[in-house]
Amino acid sequence: QLLKQVKAGLMPFKQVQELLENIVDEVEVLSVQAYKNGMPDKVEPKFWENFVEQVHLQVLNGYYK
Repeated sequence: QLLKQVKAGLMPFKQVQELLENIVDEVEVLSVQAYKNGMPDKVEPKFWENFVEQVHLQVLNGYYK
């Protein structure tokens, strides 16, 4: 609902700007927490490419059975 309002221009820019700033602040805090919990700094693209490929293959195999 919120995204529809923003996209339709129903919210003042200042309000949207504040929402985005709050989201960025929250992401920064969560990023620090994740790093402290041992999460890697960067995403491993090959891992996720393989993951998506395997899920897609499972879906196709299930469809054609």
